[in-house]
Amino acid sequence: MAILVRHLVPYQIDIHAHDVKSGKSVSNTWYVRNKPPTTIGPLAYGDPIAATDLATNVMVQWSALWAGHVSTGLCANYTLDEYVIRSIVGWKFKAPVLRVIGVAADPLHLAEWTFTTATPNGYKLGQNAITTGFSSLSPAINGVSWTISRILSPYSFNMVVPTLTGVYGLDGFVQVMGGKQTLVYGDKVVQAGNGTTDNGQLAAPALALFDTMSVDKVASQAGKNFRGGIRLGPQAESSWVNGTIKAAVLAGYIADLHHLVDPVSNGSADATAGLMYACSLSKQLLFQQPEVLLASDPFMSYLVDAIPRPNNGSLRRRKPKLLQPIIQP
Repeated sequence: MAILVRHLVPYQIDIHAHDVKSGKSVSNTWYVRNKPPTTIGPLAYGDPIAATDLATNVMVQWSALWAGHVSTGLCANYTLDEYVIRSIVGWKFKAPVLRVIGVAADPLHLAEWTFTTATPNGYKLGQNAITTGFSSLSPAINGVSWTISRILSPYSFNMVVPTLTGVYGLDGFVQVMGGKQTLVYGDKVVQAGNGTTDNGQLAAPALALFDTMSVDKVASQAGKNFRGGIRLGPQAESSWVNGTIKAAVLAGYIADLHHLVDPVSNGSADATAGLMYACSLSKQLLFQQPEVLLASDPFMSYLVDAIPRPNNGSLRRRKPKLLQPIIQP
């Protein structure tokens, strides 16, 4: 069954690879989304686009783009394991979600309700916590954050919530709003790497992994929020001379990497909604949006170019090989 592309929803493409010699990961991430329609619609944010397919259209075309314009310039030690495409539907805090086993009014503190978790929670006074999954309490408290007003034990704490009615159904969860934020994904497609076309195409030996080719993403919107890039390695020793990339190789990179911003078809015949365009994504701006995303414009900007820059800051100059012994006079 086809996985339909959703209108203006951002998609994350992870290219998982490794250096066969060291076994270290050399993976990269790219982002794409479509544009507002030209002829079909109207389409609201997140609407499925008819005749599209994330697997047979987007994945197949984008993986061919990477293999044809990136893998060709890497050392044969570069081994591509898999491509993964996922839709980004929201974000959450990385703090664990804990099961609630008790909810009751606190008779000693008016307007406060006591929540008890199945395991020690480590919560602190003043933290905000989100409640979800309560099926029988009214008014509904799911998806709302409350301030922890009192710590009673390693398991129990109080929050000021509206007066609850109904019989507690021994369900529900709580999650403190703190710690690292992380993305929430929806649809997912995985394609294994093709050892013939996806792996690096230049013969070994390879340079050290930190001798990379940096690729700057040039976004249509200015500002530090949309700056970013990727690094490509391992580089083939034949492409560099004394820590400097050969001019002809760099020219080839410039031509090839520009294709990373080429739109790929998602299957729709619409001139704009039917294409997936490369984007820069700002997680800083994304985490300021509602936890379930309602739009992607505030934190995404379409790319206009991908410019290679030799990573001269970490390149080592290779020692010249002596063709004959040095004879002291």
